[in-house]
Amino acid sequence: MQARARVRAPVTGWACALLLALLVVACGGGGAAPNTPGLARTTASPPSTRNIDKVDEVFLRLLIVYQAQGLDAARQFARDQGLMTPKEDVRVTLVLDSDDPAVVDGTALAVGRLGGRVTATFGNQIEIAVPVQAALEYGKAANKQSFFADLADFAHIRDIRRTPIAQPVGAGSRPTGE
Repeated sequence: MQARARVRAPVTGWACALLLALLVVACGGGGAAPNTPGLARTTASPPSTRNIDKVDEVFLRLLIVYQAQGLDAARQFARDQGLMTPKEDVRVTLVLDSDDPAVVDGTALAVGRLGGRVTATFGNQIEIAVPVQAALEYGKAANKQSFFADLADFAHIRDIRRTPIAQPVGAGSRPTGE
């Protein structure tokens, strides 16, 4: 009688995103959408993890590191990946489905309600900064998903990307004046 060897397939980006989506559902549940009287609602209803594919994989991996190894390991991961500024903010670029100023401004206001700080807008893109600790611990609040999952549920957000951060001087690049 022959014994069969068990072969384990490598984890792909898609599988990693699915794992995170399941983790978000298990640990956080659905998030409450920001709602301000007089401001057009900028989030999808009800929030879910169906939009998690809009989130850059590096942010999903950041959340997994945080869940598995804690805040210090997640900070180090963010540094290693070039996600974090010297002020310990994670920079994120939001790509919208419209460059209509009303959509851009409404989305920027809603991002502020989640704890993000808008640093620039251009066309259909919004650059934001959020303290790394706030972004990672966001999901601990009642009725919240992860910060990135809640952003992904906004109606006009098409993509959530990493914002390139200048390399340190002496690392083969010129300072860009962040």
